Amino acid sequence: MNNFLYTQLEPDEKIVFGPVTRTKTTSFSATGPGQQPGFGTPQSQQASFSQASGETIGVTNQRVIIEDLESSDKTRTYTVRDVREVHVRRKTQHGQETLTLTKILADYGQMVKLNLSIPVHGENLIQETFPNAKIIADKGILGSKGCLIAVIVALALAVLVCVGPIIVSAMLRLFQ
Repeated sequence: MNNFLYTQLEPDEKIVFGPVTRTKTTSFSATGPGQQPGFGTPQSQQASFSQASGETIGVTNQRVIIEDLESSDKTRTYTVRDVREVHVRRKTQHGQETLTLTKILADYGQMVKLNLSIPVHGENLIQETFPNAKIIADKGILGSKGCLIAVIVALALAVLVCVGPIIVSAMLRLFQ
């Protein structure tokens, strides 16, 4: 069993990472004035709408498969040989190191989000699976820790520049 709804694997095709199924539910509801049939009194009516969507993402030794849960027509596949970049994020949480395949860049320039957690010891498997790809380390939203430290120092200096003259003025008044 390969855990894909529509995609059949080739006889020599093996799952390397995943598959992972993600779902999302979007709900909308509205209340408005209305009338109950047969009566003249206004009644509040409510209408609601809910839609579920999702996808199953997996990487085999031959292709990246992103399968839409609603329709097989929306399934996207990318051969691993056509992947030019693989973006990987390494993170430590609660003393445990995690590794995530965040996105890939396909041969024809399309960036594809994966956000697929992989075993930390699977790092060598990435290069084997994507032989033509350059592995790029994602730094996250704020970049590296060095960047975060630089931002904190800059903020501290800005506070000192703004508050410093007030402190000096207050101290001079104290000692007069």
